[in-house]
Amino acid sequence: MLMLWLIGCSVHTVDVAIDPGEGTPAEVAAIFDERMSAVGARRYKVLSEPDVVVQLRPEDRERFDAIMDTKVLSMGWEGEDPFLDGIAPKRLECVDTTGALQWAISLDSAEADMLRIQTELHGQDALVIAVNGVELTSPNVYQPITGGTAMVPLDMSYRDCRVLSAQIMGGPLPAGVAVRYDIQ
Repeated sequence: MLMLWLIGCSVHTVDVAIDPGEGTPAEVAAIFDERMSAVGARRYKVLSEPDVVVQLRPEDRERFDAIMDTKVLSMGWEGEDPFLDGIAPKRLECVDTTGALQWAISLDSAEADMLRIQTELHGQDALVIAVNGVELTSPNVYQPITGGTAMVPLDMSYRDCRVLSAQIMGGPLPAGVAVRYDIQ
């Protein structure tokens, strides 16, 4: 009976081989592990030695495809260049507060200081939060944002928010990363 269960489990997984390009296998495995976890993949395993292989269930293939794209987060004032570009948040979590979706963003100390200074100087201006240079949201800031933590309103589904957060939080993939599916 155990043998049939093991055979059944191996049939129901997909192995995805990843050529790490200019990164190390450990770096690339860590990025994929972060992204898979963030999008709520049910059962997966990332192996990093000697090659990078992600073992996942077929139903998580769509999630895997969605996280392949790296997104870059930036903040700036309307009509100006971003004052923070390529932000690597410490935390970027999707929060549903009474039917309104928001991002809970926490920045590291250098980015937090820049955000505090900028929000002190700009008063009630619209803070443009962009992903890959495209405006995502632009809430007005009525008081300085101190401590590097903010709640940002979003107009998207919770699932799309999770995928976008994973694309940003996992960090950029090294140049030349290539993926091969179904290598079993």
